[in-house]
Amino acid sequence: MTEALAQKYAFDFKHFQPDSVSSEDEAFALLLGFEPKAWSRYQSLLPLEEGSPRPERRKKDEKFFREYGGFLKGEYGEYAPYNLTEAYRFTRTLGVWSGDFRDYVQALHDSGLIFKSEIYSKLKELGIVPAYSECSRVRLYYQQRAKDGLWSLDLVVKLYLGYARDGQKIFYILDQRERPISDKLICDTQPYQYLDRLGKPGYVSEFVKEHVNARTDIETFNGSFRPKEITKFLRQYFPDTYRLEVLFEVLGLSTTQESSDLRALTHSGLPGRPSAKNLYLAEFRRRQEKGLTEEKITKESKALHHWFKVHYPDLPCSSVRAIEANIRQEYNAAKQRSA
Repeated sequence: MTEALAQKYAFDFKHFQPDSVSSEDEAFALLLGFEPKAWSRYQSLLPLEEGSPRPERRKKDEKFFREYGGFLKGEYGEYAPYNLTEAYRFTRTLGVWSGDFRDYVQALHDSGLIFKSEIYSKLKELGIVPAYSECSRVRLYYQQRAKDGLWSLDLVVKLYLGYARDGQKIFYILDQRERPISDKLICDTQPYQYLDRLGKPGYVSEFVKEHVNARTDIETFNGSFRPKEITKFLRQYFPDTYRLEVLFEVLGLSTTQESSDLRALTHSGLPGRPSAKNLYLAEFRRRQEKGLTEEKITKESKALHHWFKVHYPDLPCSSVRAIEANIRQEYNAAKQRSA
């Protein structure tokens, strides 16, 4: 049934030409992946605003309305009929339609609307790649928060979930479908989870409390955190389903920057494959300075191996035995100094 409705009401981008879009209603429907005429008809059958009387509907209108509501739920989640209409009315208040589809996409992106990942892929095929501009509402807000110094746990969770400090939405997340939990593991047993599946900020808060308390590489300051450190921690456990690249950019955690930083860390300047050694040695020395090294070198090697797997899951890691061999000299020297 859902597939049949999708064939009936979804838009086929195969021969789409951005310059052919003539109205804001049409542009917004396309950004949802919908045939514009059916979307407009559905909107015409809704009350003009919440609390106002609904338009009179004929029998065939009622049938269409129910059927189209089912289509929306299948495409965007259980509350799509309400959420998409709310987002649509929000965009109308922005007054950003100028007759150009490309400019409209960028303006809505800057205002905080998050489209479906499939829509971003279609737009990219058309040469349209929206990115948060320097003056976008979203970027400016995160830049302001980045200057706060330390972030409380409450603020950390709100910002990562896409909410402002006062609880107001920073983003309008259009796609509210539940995602399956990935089978890719982290820390050997902890699966990645999707924030839009979790729903409640309280869950993320408890998750942070539980896992940060078990870590020695995340510092807390009376319950607060360094923004970059705690955001990087969250991203390791929760995929970026909310497209928080702008937050990562503001904090210096963008994919491009991290790739550059990672290359600098894993290369000695000589030709050849990247080495994990530079990374775990740096962590070992940090642990030494903090007095966090294990009493036995075998345990320390296992701790470093575990740390590397968590922080750099996509890089090949040395074996525990190899790590032990590489830290032995420094480990023993430190033991002798403290004896």
